[in-house]
Amino acid sequence: MNKDNNCQIPVSPITTTTEMKLTPDHGPEETTVTVVVQAFPSYIPVKLAFNTLLVDTNPIMRNKDHTILMASVPPFSHTNAQTFSVPVSLCFIKNNYVTSCLFVANFIYDTVVRDDSDVMNALYPKSLSVNEQNKSTVVARMEEPGRARRRGPYTPAVSITDYDPYPSLRFRSNLMIVGDTMTMTHDWTQRETQDGRRLVQFVREEEETQAMIRCRFHPATTMESMPTMTTVSCIYWEEKKDYFITSVDCIQLIEFLLKIKFSMEERNRVRRNLEGFRPYTVSKGAAESARFFQKIMGFPKPKPRNIEKDLKVFSWKNLPYALKKIVIKYTMSL
Repeated sequence: MNKDNNCQIPVSPITTTTEMKLTPDHGPEETTVTVVVQAFPSYIPVKLAFNTLLVDTNPIMRNKDHTILMASVPPFSHTNAQTFSVPVSLCFIKNNYVTSCLFVANFIYDTVVRDDSDVMNALYPKSLSVNEQNKSTVVARMEEPGRARRRGPYTPAVSITDYDPYPSLRFRSNLMIVGDTMTMTHDWTQRETQDGRRLVQFVREEEETQAMIRCRFHPATTMESMPTMTTVSCIYWEEKKDYFITSVDCIQLIEFLLKIKFSMEERNRVRRNLEGFRPYTVSKGAAESARFFQKIMGFPKPKPRNIEKDLKVFSWKNLPYALKKIVIKYTMSL
């Protein structure tokens, strides 16, 4: 596509006094942002756009009073913006067409990281269909949902205590993890080092109020099953020189903390929301992960996987952030 032919997403012809708020309004790429829309019809399909780029948008809450939308800030180079202050719009979608858009606010990129993949994706975007009804040449590009960028795992630059995945929103529940989960990567026994994994038990502590979910953890000492305890694997990936947890174990741990069993649709939604932490895909056919794949498949019970197929793994240091993000999001939607 010729850059000279770029067109902005069409401004909505609809006049409205609807209040909209973008939070936060600045930050680096892959920041999680929320847009709160007051008095907005819940049945209308919408997506957020950063300049000319439509991004995967998840509704956290939709009712007659307000709608809360969540999205991840895309790479700056994908937006076709000329300055770091990028307009964010609320776009109305019908039959894969953008029918109109409402300006929300400008998002300011604090830092911009460029790499070869950014350049390739800017040159070869995935285009959205042209809206023939408005006779416009909409060139908004659809960001691939769940696309994991290969700059290594992403860890928020704040402590887990200060980590707020949804700024300005009021939470129904929060999560307190007693202790530093990174201590589980230290002082392994000879057997654990030989196996390449440590079994870690999480214990849920009952609270008088449902406003706080509290848990603690320790190296597994018994495989006895208890309602207030679950076991996951902290696995050492020799080639990466780092510790990981599988997506299977991560989702199982979230279910344990929330005392629920996710449906298949809910599991997929959780997986999409965890993509911001940039998991690695471990595959039997990939040279860099084949050995690690075989290691995971070979572990006896408790197995950190389901069937023998490709799976995703998250850096162990991201575990508390991932747990907090999903626990808060899920309880907000109840």
